[in-house]
Amino acid sequence: MQRVSHSFYVYYRVEPTLQIEAREAVQSLLTGVKERSGCQGRWLAKVDEPGLWMEVYEDIDDPVRFKGQLYDCLELMTFERFLAPGSRRHLEHFATCA
Repeated sequence: MQRVSHSFYVYYRVEPTLQIEAREAVQSLLTGVKERSGCQGRWLAKVDEPGLWMEVYEDIDDPVRFKGQLYDCLELMTFERFLAPGSRRHLEHFATCA
């Protein structure tokens, strides 16, 4: 049987006046997720809209457990304070196709 691999893509807009602090928070978030899950996430910024950020987490075996670990890390750091007004984190979940 073929192994199914899961990937998570999380995108959001950051408050422009908090981008320096938000950069530090994302680095801490990636470290925390790595420590809890073993998954090294990547962090991207949209080329023509630098306040639109994305976290990418790939090759996840247990998506339910991973989402819990990700949300635990976010809750500990109250990440929402860095989001632009009216913005929220959008999480998309993909899996490999057979």
